[in-house]
Amino acid sequence: NFPLDLASAEVPFTNG
Repeated sequence: NFPLDLASAEVPFTNG
């Protein structure tokens, strides 16, 4: 998702 997302907070754009 986006860097602001909790799921991808550590790694930006981890999920589409």
